[in-house]
Amino acid sequence: METIKHLKHATVFGLLLAFASTAMAQVKVDTRIGVLEFTHDFENGYPTDKTIAKLYDEMDFQRATQAYIWAIPIVSAARWHQLDREDHGAKLGDIIIRSTFDERLGMLTINNDTFYAAFDLHLDESGPTVIEIPKGIKARGSALDMWQRPIASMAKPGKYLFMPPGAKELKDTKGFTVLKSPQNGVIVAIRLFAKTDKEKEQLSKKVLIYPYSKRNYPPKESRLI
Repeated sequence: METIKHLKHATVFGLLLAFASTAMAQVKVDTRIGVLEFTHDFENGYPTDKTIAKLYDEMDFQRATQAYIWAIPIVSAARWHQLDREDHGAKLGDIIIRSTFDERLGMLTINNDTFYAAFDLHLDESGPTVIEIPKGIKARGSALDMWQRPIASMAKPGKYLFMPPGAKELKDTKGFTVLKSPQNGVIVAIRLFAKTDKEKEQLSKKVLIYPYSKRNYPPKESRLI
């Protein structure tokens, strides 16, 4: 009887030792970022200090990558605004002609073989601003905010009135297409349809940009850069 008891105790003790040995064994998991080590088994253990540091590094990398991708549109738009002012000296009412491949470099969505008449709006400076496409001009334009989200598609002749964020409604807006911009910065690109680039440039001059306050005496034509 004593012998049986000793055997039972020995068996239980052996099982406990085997379990403890298995539980204490570290588990290594091969992943895309390298080998990750866990105490005990993967389901019930904990990552080692080395693995914790590696995982935090990977989290930092992923967040930095996402932040970079997320910010590309607004960084590109801000650079566009900066170059237009610093390199071209552009002011309200000026239109920059981008007709060559080199002139389009750095812009995310424009085509390599399309003639563009482009300009910026700074609504915090100009206040409510009008873009006027006269009748008889074949043009397709679009206005984007600084995140390059569409504000308006300008596919028809008319007077497009851009309102700064938070601006009070204007009383005299008859004949205008009123557009509320979510930001003060606006990017506008217009494609002119004609046979030659020279003809397109002449048409570009007729696209007018002016403050709403000058609606009764708008400029006769825009300056091309």
